[in-house]
Amino acid sequence: MRALLTVLPVVWLSGCAYVGEPLPPALNVPRAPTELTAEQVGTRLTARFRLPVETTEALPVDVKTLDVRAGAADSPGAAPPVEPVRRINGGLAQADLTLPADWTGREILVAARVASRQGKWSAWSDTTRFKVAAPLPPVAELRHQATGQGVRLQWKASGRTGVEIRIERRWEARGGEALWDEAAVVNDAAGEWTDSPARFGEARRYRVEPRVSAAVRGAPVETDAIAPEDRFAPAVPAGLLAVTGLGSIELTWDRPADADLAGFSVYRASGAEGGDWKALGARVAAASFSDRTVEKGAVYRYAVTSIDLKGNESARTEPVTAAAPN
Repeated sequence: MRALLTVLPVVWLSGCAYVGEPLPPALNVPRAPTELTAEQVGTRLTARFRLPVETTEALPVDVKTLDVRAGAADSPGAAPPVEPVRRINGGLAQADLTLPADWTGREILVAARVASRQGKWSAWSDTTRFKVAAPLPPVAELRHQATGQGVRLQWKASGRTGVEIRIERRWEARGGEALWDEAAVVNDAAGEWTDSPARFGEARRYRVEPRVSAAVRGAPVETDAIAPEDRFAPAVPAGLLAVTGLGSIELTWDRPADADLAGFSVYRASGAEGGDWKALGARVAAASFSDRTVEKGAVYRYAVTSIDLKGNESARTEPVTAAAPN
């Protein structure tokens, strides 16, 4: 598509003289298309517009032929038709073309018209001006994995300034239609994003698309479905303290913030060092424990773990030492 286009308010210049001629005073002349938009995805330009539903005399119209033209605004000349033009849902039509390399950085003009089944052409739509950007490639090296914090997406940053990553998520709904929803828009340079909080056992997919604006994007890349399983231990308790009580050793610690926390397990070993660790009874719900099974004057070491609803257990805390009262 090397031929180029210049648009004036009511006529197209050379090569499309029939476009500028006044429409004949007859019925069945469709109204001009409306809502014309243009967007760039990689090296492709997509134009969309709304088809008219009536003639200039407000009578129903049967549109048969669609015509879309695009050309560089800084070079006069005719623009050949963009082919193919197809109808899509909701009374819209769409045309796609591969952008010539020498259009990068230049402003182009796009316009559309239609003809009725009787062969009567509408006026041209309002012209859309669009500046062609350097093609944006798809996200590279996209991968995803389940973590305790959620599903982590990672990709190779493009190194191009001004690029952001739009992430869409689709839940694989049981017995219903699975729809894409925008999950996040992040800076490309970050190279990763985590979908949290984790929703274990529910399958989801992701679609990742680079863009420099809403109208200039790279082709989207879609992941496989992933259904994370909760195999991740909660956080290790912090702040473990042991103090001597009346015939006991009293333990306290800070409760982790994990939403699925079920309780704690308390471990004890005899002596200031060495010795085997043994769990002291069943899981406890509170962030405290009273060890009343101590022997007078004996020295013990203690450690605590967190346990979630799935039974995943954290690592033990750093041990603390305490001596039982005499």
